[in-house]
Amino acid sequence: MKFAPIIMILFMLIPACQKNDAKSFEIDSSDKQVLFFSNETEHANLQIEAPYYDAIIELRQRFPEEFNEIKTFAPTTDKAIFTKLKVEVCPAIIVLHNDKVLVQVAGESSKEEILQPIEAALMN
Repeated sequence: MKFAPIIMILFMLIPACQKNDAKSFEIDSSDKQVLFFSNETEHANLQIEAPYYDAIIELRQRFPEEFNEIKTFAPTTDKAIFTKLKVEVCPAIIVLHNDKVLVQVAGESSKEEILQPIEAALMN
């Protein structure tokens, strides 16, 4: 049952994330926004996404305001936002501010490789 911890994290994290249609997504340039891109349809992707879920949980504790409105997108339903932000690989986390991408972490990464650039972007 090596997937049990991952599944538990998913159950805790997914309700906290909002699922949005690209059509209804609006970029609020005055606030930093955190976006999570997940290919939830691929079972094999759970292993790659696990460090992202761990990082999001930790970052949410440190930056509750910024992660209060985290938005989650999937390539099967949100193609327009993937195209607009040039997201080619899942999983990915992007921090937006003033209509600009401050940081993007994508693909297979360790928890630390995710935490460091996202923390730096949120602290500035």
